[in-house]
Amino acid sequence: MTLSTTINTKTYTGDNSTTEFSFPYLFYADGDLVVTLDGVTQTLTTHYTVTGAGVEAGGTVTFVTAPETDASIIIQRIVDYTQETDFENFDGNPADVTEKQFDLLAMQTQQLAEQTDRAILAPITTSLTSNVITGTIDTTSRVLVITTSGVASSTLSSLTTNIDTIFSGLAEDDLLKYNGSEWENATFAEVVDINSLTTMSAAPAATTDFIPIYDASAGTNLKITPSDLFKSINTITAETSPVGTADLLVVYDASASAAKSMTINNALKSVNDLTTDSTPDKYSDYLLSYDASANEAKKIKPIIYGDVFHLADEKASGTAGGSSVATTWTKHDLASKSNGITGASVASSVVSLPAGTYRATGYALAYQPTGFKIRLRNTTDGSTIAVGSNGYSSASNNDNVHSHIINHIFTLAGTKNIELQYYAGAAVATNGLGIATSSGEVEVYADLKFERVA
Repeated sequence: MTLSTTINTKTYTGDNSTTEFSFPYLFYADGDLVVTLDGVTQTLTTHYTVTGAGVEAGGTVTFVTAPETDASIIIQRIVDYTQETDFENFDGNPADVTEKQFDLLAMQTQQLAEQTDRAILAPITTSLTSNVITGTIDTTSRVLVITTSGVASSTLSSLTTNIDTIFSGLAEDDLLKYNGSEWENATFAEVVDINSLTTMSAAPAATTDFIPIYDASAGTNLKITPSDLFKSINTITAETSPVGTADLLVVYDASASAAKSMTINNALKSVNDLTTDSTPDKYSDYLLSYDASANEAKKIKPIIYGDVFHLADEKASGTAGGSSVATTWTKHDLASKSNGITGASVASSVVSLPAGTYRATGYALAYQPTGFKIRLRNTTDGSTIAVGSNGYSSASNNDNVHSHIINHIFTLAGTKNIELQYYAGAAVATNGLGIATSSGEVEVYADLKFERVA
């Protein structure tokens, strides 16, 4: 017979049901087929049987038990490195006996080729003085060191010593870095070169952008959102009395391309190097805050006290408040006392406020109006913003009565005209909007404040 292929190995994958696997190459004895299952050599007749020995088309390996799903099955033809046929001169051996010996020689050559195909070989241009491993080979963990002088066995401790002679200036915590042509020692900061990373020009998204971290509990690298990173602050032991000149923070020094430590005091000094926001917007700018109750980072507006527009109806001492109009909502006199709201103004007692959210507090008074009330009226949209408290003073009472609006919050979508209006049950000439005290100080008949809160 002839060998028409150079292959001496067949591989399969188990499926937990198939037991018969073909070996479609010539072999002469059942023992010539060596079977491994997931790397473990199986025993003929105990684990498997063979049929088809001496058949040119090959035969079949049949397992006693079907290999499990995804099990690795390897069938190899391995013949002995012997020649047991004795040829005599003129003995007239049949051609098939001679041919079998040639077949076995070819099989031996094929199995040697299969092994060398899996071996590590030096380039053909390499001239080795010796291919024998020198040095001790024992139970100690060792590595092979290859030079043109040959192959030597070396302990890991010896290898470390050799590296130390190759890389000068090694320091604790240094790493090995390949610079494109050779290995060199480098610091951690040089290997993780933050300065070479592309700067993120846009603000990072708190819940969709990521920061790389190492999860020690899982022993693997993971990613985390900026929002979740700040949540981890809550798990850190609180430093109840930090020392500004002694406690340290970790920073990256871009000028030195190295990670360094910095005292808390010096970290705060770096704020002075930030670009100054000369016109901060207390209504739309934000500060970073950690909400312990929600266990997450949040943003807060820096506003504590908003800008205020203060208006009043003031007259000289001894001057009455003016005549009141009965049973009709009527605009009250107002003039600016101070204005801290950009875009706000007053003209002819009509207040103009830009878009925003406001807190309004104010009052007005009347003399003998019977019933009395004030309101804030959005005259642009024809809607009432706030209504004041009820007041009452009969025509027989010689006193002033007040109506108040206290801490009313409202929002304007755009610039609107606002009036302070009053409603009196009776008209009173001259003193209807307040009787003068003639104290020598200014007479105040109405007062209104708008504080912008957003």
